[in-house]
Amino acid sequence: MMTSFNATSNRKQMNTSQFRDEFDRGQRDFSYTNLTGVDLSGMNLSEINFQAAVLWKANLEGTNLSKANLKEANCSQANLNWAVLSLARAESANFASAKLHQADLHGIRAIGCNFHKADLEGANLSRGDLEPTFRTPNWHIGGLRE
Repeated sequence: MMTSFNATSNRKQMNTSQFRDEFDRGQRDFSYTNLTGVDLSGMNLSEINFQAAVLWKANLEGTNLSKANLKEANCSQANLNWAVLSLARAESANFASAKLHQADLHGIRAIGCNFHKADLEGANLSRGDLEPTFRTPNWHIGGLRE
C-alpha cells in the first residue's frame, strides 16, 4: 500500500482506508504516523503502537486501545467516547479538547498529559497514573470542575 510522506512534519500520512489495509496485513507499528481525522471507531487496536502519532480529530469512539502505546501522541480533539484505554501508556500525550466520555482509563499511565478542556465525564480513572501538566478551570473529571 502506498502512503504519502509529509515532508514538512517528517511523518507518514495515512487515511482511514490505508490504515485499515495496513492493519489487516498485520502492521501494528504506526508510531510517528499522521492519522489526522481517520475513522477507527469500534476497532480492536489493543497493544498497537501509536507513539508520537497524530490522531488529531480522529474518531476512536468505542475503540479498544488497551495496552496501546500512545506516548507523546497528539489526540487533541479526538473522539474517544466509550473507548477502552486500560493499561495504555500515554505519557506526555495531548488529549486537549478530546472527548473521553465514559472511556475506560483503568490503569492508564498518563504522566505529563495535556487534558485541557477534555471531557472525562463518567470516565473510569481507577488505578490510573494521571498527573496532568497543568490544571485549568476547564479541566474536569466526572463532570466536576476543579
